[in-house]
Amino acid sequence: MNPYIPLRNWLTGQGAILTDIVIRQEEPFNRHLEADRTFVAQESLMQLPLSCIITAPLAQDTLNAQGVSEGYHLTPSMMLSLFLLLQKNTPHSKWLPYIEALPDNHPGHPLFWSETEINALAGSKAADHLSYKKCKLRQDYNRFFYDNPFGFEPGFELFLWAWVCVESRNFTLNIQGEKTLCLLPFVDMANHDPELGFCWRFDEKSQCCQIFSATDMAPGQQIFCDYGKKSNSRMLIHYGFIPEQNGQDEVELAFDDVVHLLMLQGKLQQAPADIAYPLSLSVGDEKKFTALMDFFRGLKNLHGQSDISKECSGLALLKCICQARLQGYATTLQQDEAVLEAQKGDLSGSMKNILRLHISEKRIYQNYIDMADVASELLQQDIKWQDDKSRLAYRHFYQYVEDTIIPLTEQAQITANSCYP
Repeated sequence: MNPYIPLRNWLTGQGAILTDIVIRQEEPFNRHLEADRTFVAQESLMQLPLSCIITAPLAQDTLNAQGVSEGYHLTPSMMLSLFLLLQKNTPHSKWLPYIEALPDNHPGHPLFWSETEINALAGSKAADHLSYKKCKLRQDYNRFFYDNPFGFEPGFELFLWAWVCVESRNFTLNIQGEKTLCLLPFVDMANHDPELGFCWRFDEKSQCCQIFSATDMAPGQQIFCDYGKKSNSRMLIHYGFIPEQNGQDEVELAFDDVVHLLMLQGKLQQAPADIAYPLSLSVGDEKKFTALMDFFRGLKNLHGQSDISKECSGLALLKCICQARLQGYATTLQQDEAVLEAQKGDLSGSMKNILRLHISEKRIYQNYIDMADVASELLQQDIKWQDDKSRLAYRHFYQYVEDTIIPLTEQAQITANSCYP
């Protein structure tokens, strides 16, 4: 039997309004929401009463009643995950229509990857995050089920299943002035699109979560949800996929890695105590790039240099770090692009995601290597920024050149001229 029919019947029986929305199942692991009539922007698409919403406070109360004490210090995500496991193991649970409509497994999610697939991720910081995440979840599982207040032991695979369900489907609602993590049955089957995602809010008067269309919609048009501004690495680990286009992508330069490289080169005697956060870069994000350059300019070994020499040294460090990160991958950018293009139809979903992740990260590193080269040439006045072709080719760091490079070269020219009256 189609599991979505009991889910829909149960929800509408509880007062949910889903009249003009349908679920389309294309493949075993591919389903989406679709409009069954014309909608205009800001029109109500769906409505779920609070009685159909699994909130973190509801999960916490249920777990406390089961004997799971607050001493476990559960996060909202873990509360919801354990709640799903408990309801899945409870005969005649009110929530079974929803539980049974959830996917049976998550074969494309990295937490369920084979060793071969995990090894293929090497080079990206996502590999470290994935290893840490799985280790942490294993520790959580052992901690929760050692004393076992639940009365059953689901097994680690099922524990991971519940965690992925929550991580990939949760919403945040403002209920009674409190931001509340929750699961929205039926609504959570919408796929991701950052431009066409619907809007949602909790209405205190009706005690319902209301879903509104962001744009005009025609019958048969897919209904999307914006999963948020996340890098490709975070999209992969949270949701198990990477969009073909993602304007929010970035690469993480782990602070320890940067400091270690600088120490090896003799450019840093000891790690500074006042900076201890991951540094990151993304194309077009001037704020992150500025923070990194400020860090380089503040290195003690650069003190005493002229402003232009200091900037050139900082750019050289940036280039060196990006080159070192590129060398950490087993393949080049060109090789990855060629494989994705030639074998796209034959690759598994996980391998496509790995290639997309590596390609996007390598492009960012290469972008900053190119930028460091061009900016250094501008500082040394080997090339002119007035060339329109140069401005177009390096538009991603146009503001840096305008705000930093050009003022430095102009000041150097003024200084040089003053020496020869």
